[in-house]
Amino acid sequence: MDDRMEPNESPKRKMSEAISDMAAGFISVGKTLAERQNRLIAVCSAWNMACAPPENRRQQLQQYAETYRRSNPAISPDDLAKVVKDMETMIERKLRMSPDDHRQIVDARVVPVGADFRIEVASARSK
Repeated sequence: MDDRMEPNESPKRKMSEAISDMAAGFISVGKTLAERQNRLIAVCSAWNMACAPPENRRQQLQQYAETYRRSNPAISPDDLAKVVKDMETMIERKLRMSPDDHRQIVDARVVPVGADFRIEVASARSK
């Protein structure tokens, strides 16, 4: 056993690995660093929503959609529906892949590495 772990604490993957697995190519669709950063923020929002109690998720997703619409006033209803669908898909993926991991993401960034990139994620344990 790792000396840094409490006896009842199970080892967890690095948060950046969990997010990379959950995002499954969603982040890399962005062509620029800024687009990838925006996609990473969406993935992290979906992760945090998935950690909420089921009865709160729908409200959080509706709030996300409303904030997204206000920030992007030219977005069509069809495109906003696609954004919401992407978020629902990521929430479902998180619940399937990491159902017992309730860490909250507090910061995340895309870091260029040559022609590629990596992500860095800071998280906090939930209460």
